[in-house]
Amino acid sequence: MDLGIEGRIALVTGASEGIGEGVAQALAAEGARVAICARTASKLEATAERIARESASFSMIFSNC
Repeated sequence: MDLGIEGRIALVTGASEGIGEGVAQALAAEGARVAICARTASKLEATAERIARESASFSMIFSNC
């Protein structure tokens, strides 16, 4: 699917698991530059590592949101 968002910037909150994680993965797969945040830093780091392995467009992490 081409959503036409390649190179756009997306911020996904609650991204350490569940729907937020899925949204972040999908946006990164579409070529968006994705920033994620969540309350639990350890879960967020694990999610970031998974997304980074799958997509070159994943760029940064925010925590404590």
